[in-house]
Amino acid sequence: MTRIQTLTLAVVLGLGSAVGTAQAALITVDLHDFASIKRGPVKETSSVHPKNEAAGTTDRFGLIRFDSTDFGASVDTASLKLTPGTWAAVTSTSFTFYFWGVKEAYDSYDDELFVQATYDPSHANSLYDGSSEANSELLDQAQTTYLGSATFNKDGGEYSFSSAAMLSFIQADTNDVVTIAITRAEAAGNSVLNSPKLELTTIPEPASLVLMGLGGLLMLPRRKK
Repeated sequence: MTRIQTLTLAVVLGLGSAVGTAQAALITVDLHDFASIKRGPVKETSSVHPKNEAAGTTDRFGLIRFDSTDFGASVDTASLKLTPGTWAAVTSTSFTFYFWGVKEAYDSYDDELFVQATYDPSHANSLYDGSSEANSELLDQAQTTYLGSATFNKDGGEYSFSSAAMLSFIQADTNDVVTIAITRAEAAGNSVLNSPKLELTTIPEPASLVLMGLGGLLMLPRRKK
């Protein structure tokens, strides 16, 4: 066997080993943008503030957006992390929150690509529909994918939400943006959620490993004629 053949075999075997043993990497994706859309509607910019208020005058849902180009690889697991903010006029020690994936480019008005300064929740095709539906206060369910729910305690430290539906929603993303809406069913007081971030594990795609291997082959010395 020539030296070229030996080196080629080594690269191929190494590539096969890399494909077979690719390790998942843990990455954290920080929040790219957010809003809280309030009945009225009035835009809120200071926090993610899902709320269902008994009188029905200050209800709101939260929108959080992540740049999915930061993922850089196939997503294997996903967890949404949040921390408790101000819970005012609250008699309950916990709330149940509902999570919704915002669909891409719905009916020509794209809530997923909202710009805070120009977002118009009164637009005919806005995600905001002013409804009082159970678990999705103000939210047009037709424009969303239900991801699941979680109950958080008032003084519970960092919150964590994950579900198979959220993982599938993230994996299906095609426009480099992942937007999640958060609602609350209980009609009582304020509940603010701070510092949203996604914790993901990603696995390098086989195609990337193949390109690495081919690059190694191109670097091999050529045999002189």
